[in-house]
Amino acid sequence: MIRFGIAGIPLSSKGRTLYDGVKDAHNLGLRALEVQFLRVNTFEREIFHEEIGASAGEIPGLMVAEVFTKKTGDWNSGTYALQHPLEEGERLKVLSIPIASDYHKLRFIGEVARELDVDLSIHTPHYMELTDSGKAGEESVRWLKWAALMGNSMGATRVTTYLGIYGDDKDESLENAIENLKKVRNWMKRNKIRMKLGIEASGWQDVLGSMDEILEICSKVPNTQPVLNFGHIHSREGGSLNTKEDFQRIFDMTKKYARDGYYTHFTGVEHSAGYERQYTPIKRGDLKFEPLADVILDNQFDITIISSSPLIEHDAIYMKILVERQMLKRYHKRIEDKEKKSDKKKAQNSKTQKQVKSTKKAPKSGATKTQKNSQNKDKKKSKGEKS
Repeated sequence: MIRFGIAGIPLSSKGRTLYDGVKDAHNLGLRALEVQFLRVNTFEREIFHEEIGASAGEIPGLMVAEVFTKKTGDWNSGTYALQHPLEEGERLKVLSIPIASDYHKLRFIGEVARELDVDLSIHTPHYMELTDSGKAGEESVRWLKWAALMGNSMGATRVTTYLGIYGDDKDESLENAIENLKKVRNWMKRNKIRMKLGIEASGWQDVLGSMDEILEICSKVPNTQPVLNFGHIHSREGGSLNTKEDFQRIFDMTKKYARDGYYTHFTGVEHSAGYERQYTPIKRGDLKFEPLADVILDNQFDITIISSSPLIEHDAIYMKILVERQMLKRYHKRIEDKEKKSDKKKAQNSKTQKQVKSTKKAPKSGATKTQKNSQNKDKKKSKGEKS
């Protein structure tokens, strides 16, 4: 299956809420939406008297990220923390975000998406620092956990993240990212969150996220998957994706981790010296979608393609049209080839039938051509002897 989708709410969506975005994506013929958890705003407060005994995740109008419990004397996150009956004196850390007002709303949006066959995923903030072993790394781990909590409530299939800029030592940065991602994976396992953890390719050479680095992470952190942002790969590698073979190389590199299908991003892009400068509409960039469409159809990939173009839904629909046109061309070519093959077979059968008929019409008695020639020679010889 090929799913086309968008990063965020459609530009044409009048309601500007995630609920409206899911419905509008479906109405546009799109089958995937990546929720953008791009800004982290939190506040803390004491629990109110009427909230004592209630579960943190069930309080209307609150998107609780963490609970400071008396039992542990520390902040706790996860599905179990959200189910914890609140006690007097405990504190809440609350997310103030435009995605949804509370977990009830997230579950409702997830139900709507499933009914409309719109596959949901969620993206962490862009300013992640999983490459850090200190406070910045710990903060990024928390944000990744919070994104996973929200995604889990919606029934999202994956949470996607960037990794962060390199420190003084690239190898050390990679090891820090691996350790931080392992912490998140172990936490997800304990909380029975079964989403994929997507590691997105970076479009900047000073940010961790080359294809080789992502493959190393996926080999060491369970249940992780490369997120193939073709605009980023193209930019980081100096404009490397131009032919079918170029795209095929990327798919071949990552097929080991695509048992449940490939998850990708596509956009036009301006780049120079191995750095992405800015996203552009697909028609304006030097990264062309047509070779990618050919590779997808040649291999019959199960794939999700998220448009991260400035023209979000417009370019998602544009890519969908290009694939459908290519599918139609291939269908007509198969029909033409089949007809040509049929015509050739008919011509061969007709030729064979004519040969059979010709054989049947040949005289059953009398001299053959060879015999007549022999008889003529004998007559000439006889005349010669008489003379």
